[in-house]
Amino acid sequence: MLDNQGHTSIEVPETAKTILIVEDDEDIGEFLTLAISQMTHKVGFVSTTSATALQVVHHIKPDLLLLDYRLDEMNGVELYDRIHAIEGFETVPAIVMSASLAQFQREIEQRHLSGLAKPFSLDELSQAIEQGLSFSPQQG
Repeated sequence: MLDNQGHTSIEVPETAKTILIVEDDEDIGEFLTLAISQMTHKVGFVSTTSATALQVVHHIKPDLLLLDYRLDEMNGVELYDRIHAIEGFETVPAIVMSASLAQFQREIEQRHLSGLAKPFSLDELSQAIEQGLSFSPQQG
């Protein structure tokens, strides 16, 4: 839907949890969106680049970030850092996905992020999302 300035507006049901998926592989992104949309009260939005994600994040306030580690201009952890530097986004939890998760585990754990090793099952995805959405970072 376009607003009166020609920008795309996204309407999300009030009870829905919004998950921003940043995945550079379009097929995987579509799969994740379909899988997440079939989970009750969750809406997934896909971005294929980190630059687009940084723009989209201002139009939707995601409840959770689902980030591929290997992206175009920066990795998923760097994107997480950039999003968390935006006022109002400091406490949005994130899950970082990678086929080489063990290689990046220390970097992920230092930021108290969840990791999801590719390939993963729908049950693993669902469990990771539920844990991510229930995450409540301590205010410091």
